[in-house]
Amino acid sequence: MFNKVNTFIKDKQAQHELYNQKIDNSKIFTLIDNIIINEENIILGNTYEYANMCPYIDINFAKIIDSIIPINETVLMIAYITQKKDNQSYVMVFTDLKIIVMNKEKYHNINYNEVNKLEIIKKSLMSQVLNFNDIIIGIDINQEELAVLWNLLTNIEYRNSYTMEKKKYLCGINPIYQKLNKINSGISIDNNKIVVFHDKKVNNYICKYEDILNYEVLEDNTPVIRRKTNEQNQAMGFSKKECMKMALRVTLVNNQVFEINILEPSTFNSVYSHSDSKYMNEFIFAKEIVDKLDSMNDKLYINM
Repeated sequence: MFNKVNTFIKDKQAQHELYNQKIDNSKIFTLIDNIIINEENIILGNTYEYANMCPYIDINFAKIIDSIIPINETVLMIAYITQKKDNQSYVMVFTDLKIIVMNKEKYHNINYNEVNKLEIIKKSLMSQVLNFNDIIIGIDINQEELAVLWNLLTNIEYRNSYTMEKKKYLCGINPIYQKLNKINSGISIDNNKIVVFHDKKVNNYICKYEDILNYEVLEDNTPVIRRKTNEQNQAMGFSKKECMKMALRVTLVNNQVFEINILEPSTFNSVYSHSDSKYMNEFIFAKEIVDKLDSMNDKLYINM
């Protein structure tokens, strides 16, 4: 019995010494690219989605992430990591094209084909220790999330399938313009003037711009902004000072009609005053969408 206990202790000591040795020999990340934030390019819907992916980041950090993600790139997973060599903390972002290691000021990109070493050092319920390219990191994810991460890093077919699922809302287009609000309603447009209208990314409607007959912003089913034509501008007179909801209604030349929610009714169905910041933000958002759609009309003003 004594020999078994003694052997067990020696094994644990050996494991601990080996673990410390790996940390001592660990490399470290070097972040070389400066983060430059352009608030005009931030896609609000993305930032709330990113914040929900990782409990360790807030909406402000999510905006920093969005500022370095190209519009045609998709974030698959976000994790909080600690570099064991010096206890430096970073955020690791996994996209369909690359891995980004970052803090609030700098970042470094790693291609998936550059990951030549991946080893599990320690496993626990909510945190794992990995050897990532000879860098020992603690990563705050559970074992189910670890399985997803492992497949993203090592299985290109899995990563492609995961990416396709995340991109389903785009209906196959490669966007060069995108505008999404907090609830992920908005539009995506490609370079062929194909538009996808997103209703919270749950219902997505794809059409060519030339197939759009009309679009208008509704407040409680009352139009307040409409498609601009040579005969009339966007603005519509109305006297209401409050509303319960806001939507964009689109009518196609084939008479198909659909709506995307922009401002949803509140929990207790109370009204939004036109002076409320929430209403004003969504009204500006809706106006930006209409302006963008109007800018795609080659015939606008052509006869004036």
